[in-house]
Formats: sequence, C-alpha cells, structure tokens
Amino acid sequence: MANIPSTLIGTSDPPNLAEGIALFPGHSVNLASATPSATLWNVNPQILAWRIHSLARVYLTAGIGGPAYAWRLRAEGSTSGNQMALNISEDEYQAGILMGMQLNFNFVTSIEQWCIHWVWDGWHSHFEGQWRNIFSSSATLSLDLITLLITVVVKLIEGSEMDDPETTRLFKDMSKYFPSTTRKTYGLMDDTSGLVRKGGSLTLHPTLHLDINLLGLFTGEEEMEELEGMASAFAKACGHIQAGPSIGLSLPTTIGMTKLKADNDEYTNLSFSGSTVTGTGPDADSTVNEVGIELSHEPGFDITAGFFAGFSILKIFAYTYHWQIGLLGLLGIAPTAGPYYNTRESSVGATSISSTGASPIEVVLEEPEAVS
Repeated sequence: MANIPSTLIGTSDPPNLAEGIALFPGHSVNLASATPSATLWNVNPQILAWRIHSLARVYLTAGIGGPAYAWRLRAEGSTSGNQMALNISEDEYQAGILMGMQLNFNFVTSIEQWCIHWVWDGWHSHFEGQWRNIFSSSATLSLDLITLLITVVVKLIEGSEMDDPETTRLFKDMSKYFPSTTRKTYGLMDDTSGLVRKGGSLTLHPTLHLDINLLGLFTGEEEMEELEGMASAFAKACGHIQAGPSIGLSLPTTIGMTKLKADNDEYTNLSFSGSTVTGTGPDADSTVNEVGIELSHEPGFDITAGFFAGFSILKIFAYTYHWQIGLLGLLGIAPTAGPYYNTRESSVGATSISSTGASPIEVVLEEPEAVS
C-alpha cells in the first residue's frame, strides 16, 4: 500500500490553451501566447475536520492559441491491493480558441473533510483516514485588453486633427448594432469544473457568438423612455446594455477520465463516487514516485441559434448570458472526431506544473520595395 499526498497534475497551472492539447491532433496554432502570472493569495486554514483552500491568481493571456483544451487538478489518495483511489479537487478545464489579449483573474475555492473508512484487505484490513473533497468551485473574470487599448486610442483621436467624422460615425454605428464583433478580443472559449463529480465525463461548449443588439434599434423611441434612461445610465458609466438574437459557431468538446497511473502501473475500469475516482490494475508497490491521469476528448462542430442579454461597465467589465440550441445536434447530424487520449504525469507531492513554453513570433519591419 502506498499513500499519495496532494499532487498537482495537468497541462499548465492555471489552464492555458497555448500550452494545452490540440483538439484535432496536428492541427493547432500556438503563436506568441504567454501567461505571466502572480498569486494574489493562497491560504489553507484547517478548522477541526475541515480543510479550506482559497486561491486567487492574475495572469495574462496574449496571442493566438488553439483549437485546444487545457486542464489542471489536485489529486490525493492511495493504492491498496489491485486498486488505486484518488480524491480530486480544484479541477479546472478549458477548451476553445483565443485570438487577442486578456487579463484574467482566477479564483479557486475548495473544502475537504477528514473521513474514516474501512479498507478490506484480508488479514490486513483496517480503518483508514483520508481527506475527501466535499466542495469545489472556480471562476475566472477576464478583462479584454484589446477593447481597453482601442477605447483609449479612439478617445485620443476624437477631437484631434486625425478625427474623421465619417469614420467615427460608421464605427459607432457598427458598435451600436453589433457590439460583440468590433473592438474586442476574438475567440471561442468555455471553462468548467467537477469532472469526477459529474461521473467522469463533461462537455464544454466553446462558441464564437454573433450577437445582434435589438435594443439599439429602439433607443430613443417614446415608448422606450424607461429603457433609454437605463441605457443612458450605462453610457455615463462608459458601458452599455444589450439584448437580442444570437447565432454562433461551436466546438462542443466532451472530456472523459479513462485511466490512472502509478509509476508504470495502469489502473482502468474507473468508478466514480462523489469526488473520488477508483481504478483496478496490478498489485500496487509499497511506494509511488509518479502519478498520472489519462483523459480522452472528442471534439465536434455545431451551429447554434438563440438569444443573448448582457451589460458592460467601463467597456472592459462585461457580463453576457447566452441561451442557445445546437442546430446540427438537434437534427442529429453534428460531426464529431476522436476519441483522442492524452496522459499527464507529475512527481508525487508536486505543487507546480512545468510549463512547455510558447512559440514566439519574430516580427521584422522593413521598408517596402519600390514599385516600378
């Protein structure tokens, strides 16, 4: 029997598409993506039989990355006989494509409880204590630096010698009716958590949305005075409110946990109970140096349609809710690929994940050749 202390496993910490796994093997782009990060706080207070972990980080994502998926989790458990059991906490999964620059604030919270259970092992049967995850949550707030940068540039241009009234009017009209297609970071991304609690399988829906703001059509009408007042209030805060129909292109990606590893031993036939995953395999050694997890993924393609509503303040803090239906999935003709399998391993007790780095872009500025 071997104990496995808390170990961080995944593609990167925090999850980053630039260092993730290609959704379609051999067809992924990773250009000039970078993730410098800083920890705001990382505390682990223990109260009697409960252990609370709170983590807050800020990191920058810039460049082009994907289509890919990335993940990280914390695993703790043991091997006994021909079984390996891991308690999974603080798990995060992200999938999609990023094109732009974002400043991300990531918050992770988990609560573990000390539990005592009976281990059946013949003459060696005994009671054993173990920390089990009873609550886990993660959230990420992203600030679009492209939007912020262009907003500052537009403000500097307005009123200057470079100000073009026709261009300014056209730009503002485009932003009024299609706010999500101008002046922003482009990408289709989705993130979630709780793979083990969901039975070992979950689906992410990274979607590129085209939102059509119908509220802009009515602002100024007499019967919409209340709405106009609300819009004016948001405008004074350098923001806006939006609502209307939405269509999109989606890459629904199903991720599943398929295998556990302890050094060179593999444990399959996984079963899931709460936050614990258990696999069967060869008789375990008395010590384990490396622990690994294999995930499978099946990417697909869909066209979505539905509605959206949202608001923004200061043009960088925004929240948008989409209610959409996959049209191809509804017709039963949505294409999928895979499954593809990938394993990530870490040394037992690892508190960080080695970065694979990003592919740099070399930019060369030269004078144009003369045209005869």
